[in-house]
Amino acid sequence: SRKTETIPATGHAETYEYKVIDDVLYLVPVCGCESEKKDVDTTKAVSVSNEADLRTVLSAGYSVVLAEDVTITEAIKLVNGQNVTLDLAGKTITNSTAIGGHQAPNDGGEASTICEILYVGAGANVTITGNGKMIANGDADYVQVLSAVDGGNVTIENGTFTSHGCTAIYATRSATVVIKGGHFEATDEYYNGAFLLDINEALPENEWGTITVSGGTFVKFNPANCAYDGSNTNKLADNYHSIKDGNVYTVSKHDYTHETTAPTCTAAGYTTYTCVCGDTYHVAG
Repeated sequence: SRKTETIPATGHAETYEYKVIDDVLYLVPVCGCESEKKDVDTTKAVSVSNEADLRTVLSAGYSVVLAEDVTITEAIKLVNGQNVTLDLAGKTITNSTAIGGHQAPNDGGEASTICEILYVGAGANVTITGNGKMIANGDADYVQVLSAVDGGNVTIENGTFTSHGCTAIYATRSATVVIKGGHFEATDEYYNGAFLLDINEALPENEWGTITVSGGTFVKFNPANCAYDGSNTNKLADNYHSIKDGNVYTVSKHDYTHETTAPTCTAAGYTTYTCVCGDTYHVAG
C-alpha cells in the first residue's frame, strides 16, 4: 500500500509516492501534480511500505525503515556510492519466484543467471538491521539473498537470511561483507549448505571478495572452515570461534578461563588460557 493523505486545499484523498526532483526526495501525488509535493524528513530513516518506494528511496541514497512486508519483482541494485541503512523493523523482504536475476560469468566463461534481492556495488555501503527477514526465491542458476561486488560494502547486524538456492551471501571483486549477527540458511539440498557464504574462491585470488563473521548462526556451514573448494578458508574475525550444535554453527567471541602454574626451581611459571571451544595458549610469567 502507498501513503494516503487528505490534502486540505482540495479536500480529497490522494495517494502519494516518493519521487526525486532536482536531487531532492519528495512525496508526490501519483497523479503527477508536483505542485502539491510534500517535503520528506531525510535526517532519519524514511518509512516505506511497497517495492516502488523502497527502490526509489534506497537508490536515491536515503536510509529506509520498513512499515510493511515487501515483495520485489527484480533485484534492487545500489551501484552509485549510496551510503544507506536498511532497517527491516521486524518485517520481511522477499522476491517473486519469477524474478529475473543479473548475469555473471561462471567457471566455464558462460553467463549464469542470478536471482537476488539486493545487489551492492561500485562503492555503495549498506547496513542491514532491524531483526527482520530477507527470503530469496527465484528460477535461475543461482539464488541468493544479496551480492556485493566491485567494491561494494555490506554490514549485517541481525536478521534472518534464507536462500531457496545454494548461497545466502555472495561477495566478489574487492567487495566486503561484515556479518555481526543473524541467522543464515540455504535450502538447496544438492549443495547441503556448502556455499552459504561464498566469495567464489574458484576464481583468481585478486577477484575474491571478503566476508568477515563476528556473530550469527549458520545452518550446515562452518564459517571457521569453509572446505567446499579445498581451501579450508576461515571467515571468522580475530578472536572469534564457531561452535557446532546439531547442524547449526554459532559464532561468538572466545571466552577464556585461565590457570596459573607456579614456577619451580627448574622451570618458569606460566598461565594457561583455555576457551570452551578448545583453543588454548600460554603466557609466561
